[in-house]
Amino acid sequence: MGASENNPKVQLIGEFMAEMAISHALWLLDSPVSNSGRLKTLIAEVAHKRGWHWDIRLTISPDAELRTTETIVISTDSVILDVCPRWTNLAGEIIARKLPAATVIDMVAE
Repeated sequence: MGASENNPKVQLIGEFMAEMAISHALWLLDSPVSNSGRLKTLIAEVAHKRGWHWDIRLTISPDAELRTTETIVISTDSVILDVCPRWTNLAGEIIARKLPAATVIDMVAE
């Protein structure tokens, strides 16, 4: 079994996006980060196998691109989300809809 066939996280993301009729996605991976090239290959293999229209790019500064895009951004980086005009909490939606039994801890300080 190849690495792409044994990646439930990427599968879950892709299946959810397909259910939500998201027809295209662009993944920006931080090239200076260790193993980002390997992750790019893994994501691309899963997308190809499932027929998902995903572009996966390694870039030196994904943050710079995300700050200026008009498309919907998915990130866990609050610095990016604070400046993006359009974003969504994909992880939160996946957990709520696909993993309702998951224990979620609210880390927001009151």
